[in-house]
Amino acid sequence: MNRLRMHLTEICIFLVLLSCYGYFFPRWADWNQNSRLDLTFSIVEQRSLSIDAYHANTGDKLYVERHYYCDKAPGLSFAAVPVYAAVRPVLTSPALAPLLDHMSQGSAMRDTLNPEGAGSNLQKVRFAFAHYVITVVLVCLPSALFGTLLYRFLVRFTSSLWSRLMLVLAYGLGTAAFPYASSFYGHQPGAILTFVAFFLAFRVRSEDAPRWHLWAVGALLGYATITEYPTGLIAAVVGLYVVIGLRDWKAALPVVFAASPPILLWMAYNQARFGTPLELGYQYHATMTQHAQAGWAGLVGPRWRSFWDITFSPDKGLFFRSPFLLLALPGLVILWRGKRHRLELACSLVIILGYLLYASSFYDWEAGHTAGPRYLVAMLPFMLLLIVPLFDSKRWRWLTLALAGVSIVLVSAETMAGQHFPYQDLNNPWSEYIWPMWRSGDIARNLGMVIGLPSWYSLIPLLILVFGGFLWLSHKRLGLRPHAAHP
Repeated sequence: MNRLRMHLTEICIFLVLLSCYGYFFPRWADWNQNSRLDLTFSIVEQRSLSIDAYHANTGDKLYVERHYYCDKAPGLSFAAVPVYAAVRPVLTSPALAPLLDHMSQGSAMRDTLNPEGAGSNLQKVRFAFAHYVITVVLVCLPSALFGTLLYRFLVRFTSSLWSRLMLVLAYGLGTAAFPYASSFYGHQPGAILTFVAFFLAFRVRSEDAPRWHLWAVGALLGYATITEYPTGLIAAVVGLYVVIGLRDWKAALPVVFAASPPILLWMAYNQARFGTPLELGYQYHATMTQHAQAGWAGLVGPRWRSFWDITFSPDKGLFFRSPFLLLALPGLVILWRGKRHRLELACSLVIILGYLLYASSFYDWEAGHTAGPRYLVAMLPFMLLLIVPLFDSKRWRWLTLALAGVSIVLVSAETMAGQHFPYQDLNNPWSEYIWPMWRSGDIARNLGMVIGLPSWYSLIPLLILVFGGFLWLSHKRLGLRPHAAHP
């Protein structure tokens, strides 16, 4: 019975998160996402690595030897190739054309179009639906499943079902993981791949899991690195964690060997584009020449302004949007005094500090149109370990719940506002963009609009699903009263 309760809870967590992530369409006319999709489409339709046939829809591109290329890490685009190859015959079927056209021309969807834009046509609609399907399969679904994995992982740090549930929901809906779990960016897949690798390494170290798991650790870290380049920092820290945790340098060998195929794939891709295997390509950028002029790979050294902006400012501040993450500091002190899992805590702390240093050192720390500090998304799961004791404490219970609730409200408001994420040159996106969008009823495109529900009304089906899930999760039959112990 207790095992059944656990499985039902995990299923409900998965459905709540998937409902939120999959309900919203990825932003259209987004350079970052379009660049990644262009590479996928080019491989499937043109049998080419250049995006010459599609490059007009993005400014995130390289220009090399009279050809355009995607400027992003290619892992996510490569993973999308079989998905798009499978869905393309359906989307291009003449029988589906009238339905796609009817859905796109509904008044609720039509109201989301830019009046000064080129409108919609069947080709754009097919692109948008391919974008949506690929994002659901490769980002939304894995992100929702990741919530259930976090729920299972956190049992190693707390026996309270309530604490685990609140932490997972606060992470999934109250941090930048939410908007990027609904977008074809590399940040959230990178977070998932690296943390799953860390979880497997933890099991080998602490639970005597078979050592062949280290091969999976390496494969995950290698593919994470070619999906989102900065996750190479996490890969290095997790690799070091394996060596120190197992007190055996030979334990790194399967990790390194398993990480090699993705890295070799990336090197072959570079060889085809640049004629050299080890190249990021920033000097070839077609629209942002500052890439080539700003240090190595855009790193110019830490700056106070960028550090403030990505942490506490209303603009892109991590803790402004997700104040419950501030509990990581007292949580770290409590956990360190407890003398348990110190190596895991040290590993998490190095990753967090390393990412803060990286993001504040990057010349483009504003990161274009973003929902919060997108460069920090991959480190967020590691912050949860530090917050556990605060959610686990009766003394802190109401503060943690209040901060988690505020975080979910703020992040949801930003995620759902308007047809694009806030511009980078806004001084205060809340007063200049997010609140005006909500006040005017300009809500992000979503499944409710497909069935004809306009503006705020389009959120009604989602609210029903989410509140139904919350009611089910809080039902006494699941044993989710605060501090109910796991058997």
